Amino acid sequence: MNLQQLLQEMWNDYTTLNPAAKSIHDLLAAQGETVLNDHIAFRTYNLEPVGLDRVAAPFLKFGYKPCGEYHFKEKKLFARHYEPEDMNLPKIFISELLVEQFSPALQAVVKKLVQQVDPKKVEDPRFMCSGRPWNTDFKDYELLAKE
Repeated sequence: MNLQQLLQEMWNDYTTLNPAAKSIHDLLAAQGETVLNDHIAFRTYNLEPVGLDRVAAPFLKFGYKPCGEYHFKEKKLFARHYEPEDMNLPKIFISELLVEQFSPALQAVVKKLVQQVDPKKVEDPRFMCSGRPWNTDFKDYELLAKE
């Protein structure tokens, strides 16, 4: 799989979940506009096997370079952005939730979820557009939403 194929798969996944994005894109394109995605954002946890560096690995292989780090103390996030050599391609922004800064209950739920992830699947460039990699129940969902 090359970078263009990956980006197209990500776009297809995104527009399946958000059909208005495709409608707007098509409307602008029909008016002769060139639509470029400025960036793509991913969210993850600072736990293996889904930590920021693991999520970034496919983009590094495609030539993206790390260009900035960000600390969002109130949101308990660390983030990094990556830029391609070809500036017509989107930047990649990846943030990871700093799990250890949350309650023990949230930490336990997140660790339980992340343990369900097959590390080999994370190595696949399509991992970030392959759907939710774990199962959860409504009780855990409510706990996560509360924090």
